[in-house]
Amino acid sequence: MRLPVFLFSVFFVSLAANSAFGAERESLWRSGKGLYSDEQRWRPTGVPASATPIRIEGGQVDWVESASFDLSRAAATFIDGGTLHLVGTFRNGVDGAGELQLESGEIRHSGNFFVLGHNAPGKMVMTGGRFESDVASGFFFSDHAGAPVEFLMQDGAFEVSFRERSDYEERWQSFMGKAQNDRWTIQGGSVEIDAGNAPFFGDRENPGDANRFRAIVVRRSSTIEINGGSVRFLRPERLAIGERTPGNALLKLDGGRLEVLDTRGLDGGIAVGVDSEGVVVVNDGQLTVSVAENDAGRNCGFLVGADGGYGSLEINGGVVDLAGLDIEIARGRNSVGQVRMTGGALRAGDIRPADSATSARFQFEGGLIVLAGDRRDILDEAFFEARGRVSADYNPLADETRLSLPSR
Repeated sequence: MRLPVFLFSVFFVSLAANSAFGAERESLWRSGKGLYSDEQRWRPTGVPASATPIRIEGGQVDWVESASFDLSRAAATFIDGGTLHLVGTFRNGVDGAGELQLESGEIRHSGNFFVLGHNAPGKMVMTGGRFESDVASGFFFSDHAGAPVEFLMQDGAFEVSFRERSDYEERWQSFMGKAQNDRWTIQGGSVEIDAGNAPFFGDRENPGDANRFRAIVVRRSSTIEINGGSVRFLRPERLAIGERTPGNALLKLDGGRLEVLDTRGLDGGIAVGVDSEGVVVVNDGQLTVSVAENDAGRNCGFLVGADGGYGSLEINGGVVDLAGLDIEIARGRNSVGQVRMTGGALRAGDIRPADSATSARFQFEGGLIVLAGDRRDILDEAFFEARGRVSADYNPLADETRLSLPSR
């Protein structure tokens, strides 16, 4: 009878030892305001290594870059009630998986870059709290070869702002899909990405940099899926879904509100499939696009297929509001653009093929379209295909045309 008791005691001693060992592996901030490098403010005592999980439940941790790439993580970073203040280039997922979990409290960052996944799996989960990043060069999901980055946002506020730079490099435009197929699922909360719409000023070594503007680009087979909340892209050159890399990038709106505001409008407020493949699907919610005044007078709200790429816009429900902006389909040689509408409502200035020699197609199968001016003749244009008898009414007082079909 003594042997079972002995084994039972050994089991609990072993369990306690393992629990203590697990607790030692996680560093807990002792609260208060101080430097990340202050070993006395961590429990157990000592500055956490990049592969040590850390937990901040109160106070403020100031982590300031003293040498290149000091700010790197390869383990879980959990914040619930405290503040992690980062100054410098931050890289998550360096030589090991890194996960950022924000339940309450905040992450504040300013520096050259912010990377969610450097060369190892990166993940971010927001169930509340606030995230702010002020970057000079770029904010992007995946950076180098490794695993794709996943970002699940359920609540809270997420903000990224870009500052002016003195030089330009194309890769800095890769918000998502720089290296891997990234995924961003937004179920609630608020998102604001401010590109600033400021030009990169040229210099002697890079004369071509002058008057280049920052776009927000989703590349490869990366996906943004919006199920709720509000998402706002401010002042980019454009929001590009699928550009210059193999893959099939996707933007899907299943609810909530998406705004792409004050774009330059030269190449579409939203450009889908630019020398690549891209798809935008609207099933529910509201999508709004606006264009800032520009010298060229361009007013393209949606560019679907450009520079030899394939673009697809599908509207099955919800509202797409372009106000007086146009939908331009298939711009450039060998470009293919297709718009299919089965329900919902679309307001635009006009719908037109960019070039009669390219492949442009609009399939109208249901819903309501409101266009500026008298555009009843669009029913006779070759690119416009209606599946059923369309009701086409022109209102001279409002100077708009309403095209409708019962939703499928």
